[in-house]
Amino acid sequence: MTGLVLSDVRLSGDLGVVPDEYSRLATHGIGYWFYARIPSTLGESGGSIRLQIYRSAVNPYLDSDLDVTIRWNSAGTIEILDTADVVYPELSISLNLDYVAIGDRVIATFRFTEVGTQTIREFTAADVSVTEGITKGTLVEVSNTEYTMEVTAPATGSGQGVISVAENRVYPSNTAASATFTYVDSISVDLSLSAASVEHGGVIAAQFDFDHDVPNFEGSLVAVSNSDATVGNATALDDDNRRWVVPVTAPQSGEGELEISLPEDAIGFSQAAVRAPVQFSDSIPLTIGSFADPLNPYIRDDFQVAIPITGNNVRFVDVTGLLRPFYPDWDPTTGTLYIRGRPTSFYEDLAFKITARDDNTTVEASGTITVIDRMPVIRPPSEIQLAKGHKNSIFIPVDNFPKEGSVKGSWLNLDHQVREDGILIVGDVPADAVFLNANVGTFLVEASNTGGSAPSASVPWKIVSATAPQCKTVKQYQSSGVPHGTHLERYLVFPAGVAINFNLNQFVTGVPVPTLTVDNLGIDGLELSELGYLIGTVTRNVVRDVLFKAENNEGVVYLWIR
Repeated sequence: MTGLVLSDVRLSGDLGVVPDEYSRLATHGIGYWFYARIPSTLGESGGSIRLQIYRSAVNPYLDSDLDVTIRWNSAGTIEILDTADVVYPELSISLNLDYVAIGDRVIATFRFTEVGTQTIREFTAADVSVTEGITKGTLVEVSNTEYTMEVTAPATGSGQGVISVAENRVYPSNTAASATFTYVDSISVDLSLSAASVEHGGVIAAQFDFDHDVPNFEGSLVAVSNSDATVGNATALDDDNRRWVVPVTAPQSGEGELEISLPEDAIGFSQAAVRAPVQFSDSIPLTIGSFADPLNPYIRDDFQVAIPITGNNVRFVDVTGLLRPFYPDWDPTTGTLYIRGRPTSFYEDLAFKITARDDNTTVEASGTITVIDRMPVIRPPSEIQLAKGHKNSIFIPVDNFPKEGSVKGSWLNLDHQVREDGILIVGDVPADAVFLNANVGTFLVEASNTGGSAPSASVPWKIVSATAPQCKTVKQYQSSGVPHGTHLERYLVFPAGVAINFNLNQFVTGVPVPTLTVDNLGIDGLELSELGYLIGTVTRNVVRDVLFKAENNEGVVYLWIR
């Protein structure tokens, strides 16, 4: 056997820092001697070390990796065992129930693995911890590696119960473990039906929405008032087991009212009864449910309206007159017509017609769509600064696309422009202008669109001396670029494919507000607006250093941004 070196020997346990200058290997016949220093205190009290060598560390290879534990005691007794027989047992805790009512009992099973030749000892009920309010039962030994305990949930309230065992609670030792269950004092449920009326033998989808998990809900728990009606199997609509649908088939003959219900406490928890009626007969009038007219989707928002359609075997539904992006979506399973879309243009009184046909007749219903705005939201700055003898340009951001706006100011030369992203205030302050109240005042900004009028916003202003542009939140060192400028302290990172509207003015100060320009932005899909915003959608990954120029009547600075 050849090839083993000291670095191939992996040591752990009661050795302090290993290997050290006292560790060494020596050949011995067909094998090796390994020497390691043991701290003197451990020589008196006992201890252990673990020695590992991979099978490929020597030539020829070993049959398997070498992994042994060497133990000794104060009497001088030494044991060499396979580590698999002395490693800490791994503990796992499993529960027979994850979800219980208050006062219910849960059985916890404790399983130890990797026990080897050792025997689990000294595991008692005192080693098991539970959260406040949970009552522990007796710890029962099923075998040397398996124990059970019955615990009782609190008598009131709702919450989570945790059962746990800390590490090193048993002999020879163990890993920590825990398990969690949920207890509730009551569960609320709502019942909705897919239709208010149905023909003989028709199927109604009864949907039950719970406010807690109900993993074992079954159709057999649902009651019907007519013995000729039948109840099908329950199907979960979500992974949390909170939304369930149960098909109910109406009687094959007769007419009247069929009540579908979930009786009180039917699910094994405290739960109030819920009921809903459905009419059944040999002929159900073909009906297109009511809907708002006009429909008012918001511009650039996802829109959906659900319109129920009932009848005897509704087999045809069509919608005419819709323009993109609106489209119809008929779901025959639930008897619901959806009109969906995400408008990017304004429509007013867009007319559409719904046509539905069943086995007996055809009916129609008409409606209109008017796309509207959400009410504008004005986002005024805390203060704006204006300079005498200069043309000042101040931008007030407004959300939700204002269509009209007004600004009331303190001098006659003030003007404003309404843009889709805000209001631009433009005004000349004469160099010899005299203002009351120590050169301070307030603008009153108003904005409106088809969604309504925003509350007026006050924007304080102050007359100050003109100042040249300066960069802020940047590293103050000169770039090697020409012309010289300062670098932004951090990179700007924009995800490709996402719309961007980023204000670069936050990195520059000056009065009047400096104008930002760039000679060559060089990023596909991105541009610099006249108000100093980076806008657009980046179409591909790119890293680029861009030089921006900030200028007003008092001077100019350059800013490098990566």
